[in-house]
Amino acid sequence: YMFHNLPALITIEKIILNSAKTSTMGSMFSDLPLLENIIIEGTIKVDGNFYLSGCPSLTIDSLMSFINAFEDNIGEETQYTVTLGTTNLAKLTPEQIAIATSKNILLA
Repeated sequence: YMFHNLPALITIEKIILNSAKTSTMGSMFSDLPLLENIIIEGTIKVDGNFYLSGCPSLTIDSLMSFINAFEDNIGEETQYTVTLGTTNLAKLTPEQIAIATSKNILLA
């Protein structure tokens, strides 16, 4: 719940992760309607639900920062879903979505 319920938060300069698991990130990015800018350094292992639909103002660069940080899930039995929400998903090109798909991660 590090950033949970901070509705006026617009920018997070940088988050440096050391192979963080999404199961431990649960509600970190819920209810941040004005968050536009974030830089993720490191790796996010998608091993549970991950939601960014509560951040509809994210820029394309910020969305790609997340997508690029997601660990390759190739070879895993389960294709995990990262819920961006319709607003964020509509911002991405098919090529950008394909980056997540190539990591065996479904964007919804």
